[in-house]
Amino acid sequence: MEKICAKCKQELPLDAFHFIEKSKRYHSYCKKCRKEYHKEWRNKNRERINTKARKNREENREIYRAYDAKWRLKYPDKIKAQNEKYYWDNIESERKRKAEWYQRNKKRILAKHREYRLNKKNN
Repeated sequence: MEKICAKCKQELPLDAFHFIEKSKRYHSYCKKCRKEYHKEWRNKNRERINTKARKNREENREIYRAYDAKWRLKYPDKIKAQNEKYYWDNIESERKRKAEWYQRNKKRILAKHREYRLNKKNN
């Protein structure tokens, strides 16, 4: 059986259309046209979508935190790869950040080094 797409006006087989379970019928746009339509809609309404997603994430903060923690435990290799990519993409700012951190924590670092050397001498 075939159906005509309401947008591109092509006659296509039924498997080229999404089936709507609720109304037990096929969508009027073919899958290709529907995909294009949704892509355009997302581009036009990007700010609206982002605002809604931000609001949802704030309202369900604990659920997202638990999910994120589980994900980080499940995929440590992906996190490591992302961090490494970020580091090499932003090498200058990362070096600057590390140098500033060292300057802020210099006394503490040197004290730890001194303590390590003393413990190593005594053992």
